[in-house]
Amino acid sequence: MPPCRAELPRVQEEIWNKYSDRSDFALFVFGREENWDVLDPFIENTGYTFPILPDLERGIFSKFATQSIPRNVILDREGKIIYQSIGYTEAEFNKMLELLDREINK
Repeated sequence: MPPCRAELPRVQEEIWNKYSDRSDFALFVFGREENWDVLDPFIENTGYTFPILPDLERGIFSKFATQSIPRNVILDREGKIIYQSIGYTEAEFNKMLELLDREINK
């Protein structure tokens, strides 16, 4: 299973479902080099409810990286990057969840 496909169910369950109702939280998932013709069926088939947006020309992706997905970037309330990851492992995702929980519950 590609790393993005392994990670996204956890994003839904452990991040979006937990924090989406908070006014101090935002989540955006970008489909690198994908447009709505691919994203709409993907969203419908998976049932994800978090925002998935096209990044057809890598405009967003290129601000943070040149290669390798998935990428996770967490910004604090002032817009400062406080976390970045490359790829997906269960251990790394768990570390990100801990940091996110600490940051949100400050």
